Amino acid sequence: MLLTGGSAVIHSLCGINIITICFLLPLGTIISTIFGGIKGTFLINYIHNVIIFIIIFIFTFVTYQTSSLLGSFSQIYTLLVNESLNHPVDGNFQGSYLTFNSRNGLMFYLMNLIGNFGTVFLDNGYYNKVIAASSKSIVRAYIFSGLAWFAIPFVTGTTMGIISITLQTNPLFPTYPNQLNEYEITSGLTLPSAAIVLLGKTGSLLSFILIYLTCTSAMSSQFIAVTSIITFDIYRIYFHPNASKKQLFFISHLSLFIFVLIMNFLSIGLYYSSISMGYLYKLMGILISSAVIPVIFTLLSTKQNKLAVCLSPLLGLICSIISWLLTTKYFFEKINIQTTGSNLSMLIGNLVALLSPCLFIPLLNLIKPNENPYDFVSMRRIALIEDDLINTNNSTIVEIERAIIYLKDNSRFICFLAIGITICFIIIWPWPMFASSYIFSETFFICWICFGIIWLLISFSIVGIYPIIQHFQTIKSIFRLIYFDIKTFLQRD
Repeated sequence: MLLTGGSAVIHSLCGINIITICFLLPLGTIISTIFGGIKGTFLINYIHNVIIFIIIFIFTFVTYQTSSLLGSFSQIYTLLVNESLNHPVDGNFQGSYLTFNSRNGLMFYLMNLIGNFGTVFLDNGYYNKVIAASSKSIVRAYIFSGLAWFAIPFVTGTTMGIISITLQTNPLFPTYPNQLNEYEITSGLTLPSAAIVLLGKTGSLLSFILIYLTCTSAMSSQFIAVTSIITFDIYRIYFHPNASKKQLFFISHLSLFIFVLIMNFLSIGLYYSSISMGYLYKLMGILISSAVIPVIFTLLSTKQNKLAVCLSPLLGLICSIISWLLTTKYFFEKINIQTTGSNLSMLIGNLVALLSPCLFIPLLNLIKPNENPYDFVSMRRIALIEDDLINTNNSTIVEIERAIIYLKDNSRFICFLAIGITICFIIIWPWPMFASSYIFSETFFICWICFGIIWLLISFSIVGIYPIIQHFQTIKSIFRLIYFDIKTFLQRD
């Protein structure tokens, strides 16, 4: 999805052939993944995130403070009100851009929730990072990152959306005198178009860097996730249990190249089939969310049998695709890319994907009850690759036991915090504004934007500054060693 969308955006900015972009975009990530591994991924993600924050800050402060085209909250608010009158939004309360009461917004809200259940619960990249970090660090990291992450789409989407809406009639807008059509919007061209009208060539360059860093950062995590599954969960378990470290590395690199080739060809095919990133984003929940509830029961229950684990996601997938296509046929009388991409069809498919396993899991468990409940003890016996790190060392065993005790002691607090944050984000925040059909006043609009900017600053502090403070001594030691190495090398000459 990211490769398809990222390639389309870069193609629109630079005019480079889409096939060339699809093959070149992952190249740097492949090299860094092969030589850096998961540690390199951590470092690359940090650097990319810092640069992404800086670019977002530039767009934000130019939009609301220094731009001669916009430059003030009051002027932006007036332009949004005028656009709501001149080009009312179908499905929004009074056609306004300044309300949460939106029919299409509600459907996207539900699809977004369902699809992201799948991307979080089923993404091995999250589990890799948990395993690689200490238990004490990971609790703070996931809570802080969950809070910090939201500011990025919140502020970026609001800012670049405002620019595209208010300046689409400006001669500097890339598609002038035409507006961005639905396909261009769902292909991700809103951000670069807004950046160009705001900052010209500088905006084009910044949006290119932003898209490139976003795509490569996400790719690096996915490459690690895919290769680790193929290498350790498939090859090592089912084909060669006694594989050496060298053999595992070979399979890891081979699987990486094969996966990238498949990803490249799929992205090229999707682009030339006129399937946009927005279409894939909504389709994502239909294809993967049927595995969410089976995974939850696998982790939280010892009674779910293998039949339910293996079959319920497949049955859910079949039901979701059937319901998606039947809904399309019923309401639109024909099935094509445009009709299957409608919010209503996608929403029905997403809902069936997520909820249908709730029917299949009990039935499959009744057919063949789980006679030997899994106790998760075998998880502790998983051997590491390096011989010197296999859990025969007493200190390693003690560390594992301490980690388990720490997680058990903090599990209630973590659950309470996670549930509280979830309720705030998906119920307390949006629903009162949706139900009341409130249209933002100028004062509320200004407070809304300022709130987003403050949140973005806090997020940057968490993501960009806090890690440096936390590991300052380590960073200092590394630079000291580099300095002495360079000094020794120069003195030798």
